[in-house]
Amino acid sequence: AEAVALEIEHRARPVGRTRALALAGRTRLDARQGSWRLAHEGTVGTISARGHAAGRLGPGGLGGSTIVGALRLEAADLRRAVADLAAAGLPLGQVSAVEPGGRVLADLAVTGSLGRPRASGQVSIDRLSVLGAPPGSLQARLTLDAAALEIDGLDVQGGGAAISGAGHVAFAARRRAGRREAGVSDASRLGASAPGRGRPAGSARASVTLGGTT
Repeated sequence: AEAVALEIEHRARPVGRTRALALAGRTRLDARQGSWRLAHEGTVGTISARGHAAGRLGPGGLGGSTIVGALRLEAADLRRAVADLAAAGLPLGQVSAVEPGGRVLADLAVTGSLGRPRASGQVSIDRLSVLGAPPGSLQARLTLDAAALEIDGLDVQGGGAAISGAGHVAFAARRRAGRREAGVSDASRLGASAPGRGRPAGSARASVTLGGTT
């Protein structure tokens, strides 16, 4: 029986004023008797990635080959990671504008086929901060494929405020829909870092349903 085993150790650094990200890592691919297995561990800029996947080779080509695996992404410094990705050309200007900070961890399960992969799992951000606000946290459950991003559970806590909700983004039609609920249990804590003499106090809660296109 034919078998293929390939192991690659790669390292790439930006040259001159190129906007490319620094890459480093190790990838191993094994294929035999109609099945394949892949393992990867490395970094993309300041983001670390570690994962594994396996499946059966499809009779009509690689696109129809099945895939089952897991992927972990981690960024110890969200602000630096966003800056690196934006410098490489990704459209993250709106994200950079809110000065995000914190530690990001994403654990995703990958299923489907090589031609139509699907990822689902949990994303968390510890010590989350935006616009200099007191640090908090974010937890989200999501499903992502080439057609849409589905967020079926979002929980943001910080500075006496809480935000929860769900959302759906269809990439082809650029449609957005979702539900957001926000509450402030202690506005004086939320406004502790606000500029000026005014300091909010009290509590509030709001619910918003979104829909439409961009």
